Amino acid sequence: MRAETLADAEVIGFLGEHFTLAWENLMPELFGRADPNAAPPRYAPEQTRDLPEGAGGGNIRCYFCAPDGRIVHQTLGYWRKERFVAECRFALRMTAGDPATLAGEQQRHQAKLAAEFAAAKERAGAGTDWRNPAVTTAARCGVRLRGADELLADLLADVGAVIDRRRDEVFTKGALGCDR
Repeated sequence: MRAETLADAEVIGFLGEHFTLAWENLMPELFGRADPNAAPPRYAPEQTRDLPEGAGGGNIRCYFCAPDGRIVHQTLGYWRKERFVAECRFALRMTAGDPATLAGEQQRHQAKLAAEFAAAKERAGAGTDWRNPAVTTAARCGVRLRGADELLADLLADVGAVIDRRRDEVFTKGALGCDR
């Protein structure tokens, strides 16, 4: 996302105007660096242009938080500019409501994504060929739904605590081939 979506002037301007930005590399050693704040290597836009939306789901996470650091929205995976900006606009609306309204809005959002995923899966049938647009649409819908499902569990949680938990999960769920 850094090579294309997050490098786009419109995205940079929108994020800079409405959000305080931070990033964390949970697994710097995967890039041969011991510094947890070291940036992963940059990829040229032509290397990422053909990535399907939703690629890297779970590996790429954007948390949108209230000013006190509580999570109000998240995205998983790689998204092109248009979809990412739409998610940012949705997240911006989430920072203004009370907790009950926020939970209801996110539950409605999750239900909408579940319906989109079910319809996309039906159109894709049993297909698994990633060159089939119906299959990639279903996969993209699935990543968005997974993000919404995870968000409901982490809604209004402290982002630092969630990042710490994700870091632990990377090791304990086998991302490095480790078993507990």
